[in-house]
Amino acid sequence: MLNPQWLQTFVALTELGNFTRAAERQQITQAAVSQHLRQLEDRLGLLVIRRTRGIELTPAGEALLEYCKELEVADKKLRLRLTDDTEAGGEISLITPGSIGLALFPLLLDLQKAASGLDDAPPFRTGPGSHRRRSGQSI
Repeated sequence: MLNPQWLQTFVALTELGNFTRAAERQQITQAAVSQHLRQLEDRLGLLVIRRTRGIELTPAGEALLEYCKELEVADKKLRLRLTDDTEAGGEISLITPGSIGLALFPLLLDLQKAASGLDDAPPFRTGPGSHRRRSGQSI
């Protein structure tokens, strides 16, 4: 398994094309950037060719960069899957004076529309014994 920090450093180096700027982005020393690259190259072979004005990726470097991009996509998918809060659905009841309820209701509907997977219109009671939906029809 390749060290994730080495991979992040490699991506920063390829994006910025400069050891100093990659070190600044990663908040490490320039020597650490060189060491990370050396560790990767010890395992995978030559990844970059140093030029006077930056770096050039070798075919192995291109393959590693593609791998890093795939890892980033997989990481994002995993985070979404783990944070998909399907238990966030449910019913919330608020008891307020009528004027406050009438002022809050449109705001709450907007929040509900912004959240996926929620019912269209929650019941709204304007007074004792009266349940209404947004359309104004009694339940």
